[in-house]
Amino acid sequence: MTHRETRHATQRHRGGLRNERGSISIWMAASSFIMIVLVGLAVDLGGKVHTQQQARNVAAQAARTGAQEVQCVTMSVSVDTGGFQAPIGTTAQVTATVTCTVNLSDLAIPGLPGSRTITETVSSPIDAYRERR
Repeated sequence: MTHRETRHATQRHRGGLRNERGSISIWMAASSFIMIVLVGLAVDLGGKVHTQQQARNVAAQAARTGAQEVQCVTMSVSVDTGGFQAPIGTTAQVTATVTCTVNLSDLAIPGLPGSRTITETVSSPIDAYRERR
């Protein structure tokens, strides 16, 4: 083999390696993107399941409270979620207000009004660094 043939064979061999350079980088970038998307979907699904569980807990607690012989003529529940609009890093809260009008006419005590309205408000803090929507 002459010097020229050797040089030509070496250039072909090097050219083949050059064509494959960067393919691992592309593969890693694509794999990383797919993994990030999958992790994001898992976190989003977990957040939705957690929120659903919290809503069930609140509903169950309200049902237990209502089952304890509370006889409201009218009842209203108001939830203020405006705290979720506060920027991340600031303190905020969610506030729930329950108003119940109780019938007192069945007590038959002179001087008592026919009904009384009771209002209770409870606030719960939102984690300052929790994602807000």
